[in-house]
Amino acid sequence: FTIEGTVEGPLRDATQTGRDEPVTVSLNLLTCPERQLLLNKRYRPLPEQLRTTAHHFANEALHWMTGEPGIALTRIVFSRGTGDRRDLYAVDYDGEGLLRLTANRTLNLCPDWSPDGSEIAFTSYRDGLMGLYSLDTSNGNVREIIALEGLNYGANWHPDGHEIVLALSRGGNPEIYRITPQGEIVKRLTVSKSIEIAPSWAPGGRDIVFSSDRTGTPQLYIIDSDGAGRRRLTFEGRYNESAVWSPDGSQIAYATREDNITQIVVMKSTGEDRRVLTNLSWRNCEDPSWAPDGRHLVFASDKTGVFKLYVYDVVENTTRQLTFGTDPDITPAWSR
Repeated sequence: FTIEGTVEGPLRDATQTGRDEPVTVSLNLLTCPERQLLLNKRYRPLPEQLRTTAHHFANEALHWMTGEPGIALTRIVFSRGTGDRRDLYAVDYDGEGLLRLTANRTLNLCPDWSPDGSEIAFTSYRDGLMGLYSLDTSNGNVREIIALEGLNYGANWHPDGHEIVLALSRGGNPEIYRITPQGEIVKRLTVSKSIEIAPSWAPGGRDIVFSSDRTGTPQLYIIDSDGAGRRRLTFEGRYNESAVWSPDGSQIAYATREDNITQIVVMKSTGEDRRVLTNLSWRNCEDPSWAPDGRHLVFASDKTGVFKLYVYDVVENTTRQLTFGTDPDITPAWSR
């Protein structure tokens, strides 16, 4: 396959807008060497929209060729900073378009996109105590979701956006709860003397995977959305956490610690075919998050001495560095 394009313009009627004049861009997907036309799209972008136009066509071409969704218009949100000052940033899937989202001189951690991309839930000390907040991605406004005594941490949106699952301690050990996006508690899912944290919904919204140290070391467990049917998922690794389901529900990625080094693991959601993606040369790797195509993972690694974000292709076993600079980047989440 090959992609060709032409650029025309600017259009005459655009002078009435008082803005930079758009051009007409025609992009074609062709077979090679036969040059049979497979896909044609015409766009009228303004100059600042040319990059987005190219990404849109890349998605269309990939979907035409493979039937799978493209990720060229997706973004990754993450926490950047040191000590007690870490802010949220977002970046395009290819590392461009870096945008700072918060600037409140405190800790902002563990962001998670709502399914429609309109909100980002995150944990913050912005009002002095740990609370869960939501950032409106259209205007940057922040509202409080819930800020109970103790831990309000590790939020994950339900696939349809009508609920959030997270860990609340409410003065005791952390337990798993379902809440509404307005902060109303729907149901407590776990009751244990152990620490239960880092919940993540399955794509269908039926099951939840989370980490618990009820056996002495943090292992992964699955329960249904009513808190029933608990089953242990991992038996290897002395510390397992940050589990996330792939978009089709067939795989789970998580972080595991062995010999004081944390690595990224992918396995079937049944617990079979466990595969460690990283090795000791990566040093510590944490907080994996799936791309919508179910092929790419983003995670944080301190292989260069400071935590930065990396993208891993689980099919081709290739990686690329996503973020750069001297400040640590942690807790990434890929938009859906």
